[in-house]
Amino acid sequence: MNIVVCDDDAGARMQMKEYLCRFEKEHNTELTLRFYESGEAFLSDYPEKMDILFLDIRMYQVSGMDIARRIRDFDDELCIIFISNMTQYALEGYRVHAFDFLVKPFGYRTFEREMALAVRRAEGQKNDSITIKNDDGVFRLFLREILYVETGDHRLLVHGREKDLYCYVTMGQLEKKLGEKGFFRCHQSFLINLAYVEELGKDSVTMRDGACMPVSRHRRKELLQAMTRYAGEVL
Repeated sequence: MNIVVCDDDAGARMQMKEYLCRFEKEHNTELTLRFYESGEAFLSDYPEKMDILFLDIRMYQVSGMDIARRIRDFDDELCIIFISNMTQYALEGYRVHAFDFLVKPFGYRTFEREMALAVRRAEGQKNDSITIKNDDGVFRLFLREILYVETGDHRLLVHGREKDLYCYVTMGQLEKKLGEKGFFRCHQSFLINLAYVEELGKDSVTMRDGACMPVSRHRRKELLQAMTRYAGEVL
């Protein structure tokens, strides 16, 4: 598991190193650690492999929020955890799909809980997939590649980041498989991947690829709750 910490506070970097080394020992897991003292250093030496990024928000020239926005232009999957004493940025953190928001100062047990959840999610993102069978053959599709699913013409159309596939399972069957894996049925005809939600309106939801779909009135509150849980309760 590749962990990166970007924080311009030397004391904070030292504490994170202690916490990560302790977590590695207590949880019998192997972590590869990299530390950056500024946003500029991070961007100029962008790591090829990252599973979890701990990112300070308030840094001198390039802020953590600016870095997160740049990352989301080309990477929708990286697990980003903000570390800051500025809680007013929590809502903005959701807009860049941050996994969580650790408020300084925080103790090891708080860190441990969030780290364990982040590791579980990062590992799940790598491996979770479904097998889709249709008239053209059998296809394996990673969940992180699915944007949303819609019904139509007596079949389901799975919209992926690279390609679309149709299948003949029911929406109820697919919802049962994906409901606990970051997907939500916002309407009887649509099942969406919460990782790609851009905006929730009064009666619709907009995805990051620009697609807009209806939200049933009785499901909007539940969708908002699901979005909050998925984002690590940063709202």
